[in-house]
Amino acid sequence: RHFARPEERLWCHVRMRPAGDPKHLITDFQIFDAAGHPVAEIQGFQERRLPREGQSPTEAWLWELAWRPKALETAPVASAPGAWLILADRHGIGQRVARLLEARGDRAILAYAGTGSAGTTVDPLRPEAFQELLAPIPSDPRLPLRGVIHLWSCDAPEADEAGTDWMRKAVELGATSTLSLVQALARLPGSSRPRLWLVTRGSETLEGSGGALSQATVPGLVRTLAHEHPDLRCKWIDLGAEAGPDDAAALLKELEASDDEGQVALRSAQRYVARLTRPPVQADSAAYEGPKDRAGSRPYRLEIGRSGILESLVLREMALPEPGPGQVRIEVRAAGLNFKDVLLAMGMLEGMVEAQGTVQLGGECAGVVSAVGLGVAGLRVGDEVMAVAPFSFSTHCTVDAGLVVAKPRGLSFEEAAGLPVAFLTAYYALERMARLEPGERVLIHAASGGTGLAAVQLAQRIGAEIFATAGSEEKREFLRSLGIQHVMDSRSLDFAEEIRRITGGKGVDVVLNSLTGEAITQGISLLAPYGRFVEIGKRDIRENASLGLAEFNRSLSYLAVDLAPMVRERPAVAGAMLNELRVRFEDGRLKPPPFETYPLSRAADAFHHMARARHIGKIILTPEGAETRIAPQREAVRGEGTYLLTGGLGGLGLAFARWLVDQGARHLVLMGRSEPSATARAMLEELERRGAHVRVARVDVSQREALSALLEDVRRTLPPLRGVIHAAAVLDDAIAVNLNGERVARVMAPKAEGAWHLHCLTQQDPLDFFVLFSSMASVLGSLGQANYAAANAFLDALAHHRRSRGLPALSINWGAWEEVGMAAVREGLTARLGSHGMGALPTDKSLEIFGHLLARGMTQTGVVPVDWDLWSKAYPAGARLVSEVSTGTSASVQAAPAAVLDRLRSAAPAERLPILEQHLVEQVARTLRIAAEELRVDQPLNRLGLDSLMGMELKRRLEGELSVEISFAQLLKGVSVGELARQLLERLSAQDVLDSVLRTSAEPSEKDDWEVVQL
Repeated sequence: RHFARPEERLWCHVRMRPAGDPKHLITDFQIFDAAGHPVAEIQGFQERRLPREGQSPTEAWLWELAWRPKALETAPVASAPGAWLILADRHGIGQRVARLLEARGDRAILAYAGTGSAGTTVDPLRPEAFQELLAPIPSDPRLPLRGVIHLWSCDAPEADEAGTDWMRKAVELGATSTLSLVQALARLPGSSRPRLWLVTRGSETLEGSGGALSQATVPGLVRTLAHEHPDLRCKWIDLGAEAGPDDAAALLKELEASDDEGQVALRSAQRYVARLTRPPVQADSAAYEGPKDRAGSRPYRLEIGRSGILESLVLREMALPEPGPGQVRIEVRAAGLNFKDVLLAMGMLEGMVEAQGTVQLGGECAGVVSAVGLGVAGLRVGDEVMAVAPFSFSTHCTVDAGLVVAKPRGLSFEEAAGLPVAFLTAYYALERMARLEPGERVLIHAASGGTGLAAVQLAQRIGAEIFATAGSEEKREFLRSLGIQHVMDSRSLDFAEEIRRITGGKGVDVVLNSLTGEAITQGISLLAPYGRFVEIGKRDIRENASLGLAEFNRSLSYLAVDLAPMVRERPAVAGAMLNELRVRFEDGRLKPPPFETYPLSRAADAFHHMARARHIGKIILTPEGAETRIAPQREAVRGEGTYLLTGGLGGLGLAFARWLVDQGARHLVLMGRSEPSATARAMLEELERRGAHVRVARVDVSQREALSALLEDVRRTLPPLRGVIHAAAVLDDAIAVNLNGERVARVMAPKAEGAWHLHCLTQQDPLDFFVLFSSMASVLGSLGQANYAAANAFLDALAHHRRSRGLPALSINWGAWEEVGMAAVREGLTARLGSHGMGALPTDKSLEIFGHLLARGMTQTGVVPVDWDLWSKAYPAGARLVSEVSTGTSASVQAAPAAVLDRLRSAAPAERLPILEQHLVEQVARTLRIAAEELRVDQPLNRLGLDSLMGMELKRRLEGELSVEISFAQLLKGVSVGELARQLLERLSAQDVLDSVLRTSAEPSEKDDWEVVQL
């Protein structure tokens, strides 16, 4: 396609991959002058409006509001004096601002909220009072009206759990008075309309303070006004929760700001601006684990907080079901760590996943039987055992009794925990599959690991001649201490020639392989006729690597060993082999390998240690006592719990009622103000047929007494209330100049007042979740929905308020739904949103995301598929808010990446390389777990011990922080920090050019597969 205008001087050609390619990679990018001569060329950039590499489609629709530090940019104060209208607070901020303005020659007019005489007090409920107030001000040409500062919200009463009178008063002072003010300003001639500042105190929670619910509607309101009245250049400033002597001076500086930020929070000496971002991807797992508490007697297990980030591993409370028929429950005393666990945690391997989405970590353990299911013979409560057991990084695990055997006498739990996987694998590979015989030669790769040392013992007992490899001299020396004469380097292919030299070219009879790539070819070439190549690694098999067959003319055998499917499909066979090994340990024919022990609370350290491959033998993890800090159990749906849905009889409520039943819920209370429709009755009958008990309650959630009576009845007659979903809503759309207090109150009642009643009346219930259905309108603003955006902003603030008190809460800023909900029935809305870059949410996908958000324990998240470049063009007043997601300059919610990018862009060219080098040193040191002082910028990363797992972690860290695609192969080939910094700096500079072109619009006309864009 060509996008062209003949009069333009510069042209841009972008070569795309063919349609249908999921990466949509830009492979060529060229800029030409009018004569057709190329003036620039960039290659190899991914278009950043698509999900980042490694990001699931679910995460691609998730967004969060973050606050970034940003220095104030000021413009020279206008030389001519002007007038300022200050709707002043009763705390004195407005008065102090007035004195500062008058000190520089301006005029300040103060007006307070009240019902006194017009001119000094204004009734917030009388729109005409604002017109009367404004009428004489612009009439003096010598003092034009420069701005209006609205401070009344700062006087809003504090939240009161006794009712909602405080909320109504707060809405009058905030949303209602602001709308009346805007209507009065809109009547002024365009040239004399002043800028509008809305000021709150502690509305946003920052630096551990804030979160004033009484002012929570203002952010949603101002974001809509910014779109509807760009002529007012509406700006929201949130001061600290506690009024300070410097507030007035800081506020005055904001009046002079030249950076045109529309949302600013001031805390002490720090200034923050609002930015839409992606949810957090930082290594700190706190965003995923929730608050921690002492374990006490509660069972817990190790779970993955964020795939690919080992620091996100978290100990979480778990349910403890009774073992089923043929099962036993083991109280775990020790569990063995295997490389497979590390791959699972890094997201590099698919593994067993529970229905709740938890990935299995841990596959072997030793402990004491604590419960026995029906039909189990030979095992009793109190028996000391070892087992091949899923989810064994825990205090308890439940396992098929056939995979459990008595712990060998004389061995500790730690020694026994490291035996099942390693020795079963080695035994099955060498004795059952390869049938290694006395006098044969066997090559054992990675022989210093758990499986390798198990194979060494078995081969020595058989009487085979052993050739072994290991990755470090320390490990090779350890192998020699075991009596192995032929020890070589596993990180080099030189082992092949060395073995040929030692054996006179005859090679070996068996290769026990765990290496990859060319090492496999070399290993097969070493086999003597009738030799057996036993593959216990997984990578080349998973990747379907090709294998030359010419060598197999010598009657060779290729044998692949994978213990996992045998354990699932033939547990009796695996159990019998494990019992045979137990006998060998008891009679002394086999000895446990050396091991290192880590408590489960230091699991991330243990995983890193294994990833760096510096251990010898096994790594063992052990549960700890009552003082262990654990995260609460994942918010899951319980069959024995009751779930309350407001707005439960609408399309959205019914969709979630069905989802709850799908997840196992059996007791639902669906609230609504009207009788169920025919569609609703059909759905209710379906849910009843599926075994759910559904109670329909005709109750208005905004009526506290009726809601309280319902909840009391639910507590008397149904199982405990475990979850609340607040989806009740009313729309009364109109542009700001047509809204009034009555229309604001009508929308606030079910949304905000209903949410407050639910919050106050359920605090003593054992809730697993409390979900508020908010809207992206509260975050982005929405034309014609100032009242709706304000009401939803209250829901967002309430979620943060509950979390600060240790109560469950999640506010979801939904986009428009495709098949259900209010947006679905509004003709043309989906098409209009689509033209502005916003897609509609399909129901099935949205329900999947809902479960994902519950599991992550988040507080507030937006959900919408959107092209932010297109959206910001449609809503230019929101361009700064979405600048990070629309330009790709920072896709992470972390403050650090934004700071790095901001520092790079604001630094002098000569200063940028040292800044980036220092940042890379810190991230490499963090990944390698070494002190940053130990790193030199000229050291190749692979010589520092960076292997593939750590390289993947480093790649994900840097790409998330810098939004630049990094070559994984380059990291492993030995690039230094200095080289990497120079390359990234070049690409970051080039991306700025690319971003500006990708955002440029022009008129399309189809010709071929090229795109030419106006620059």
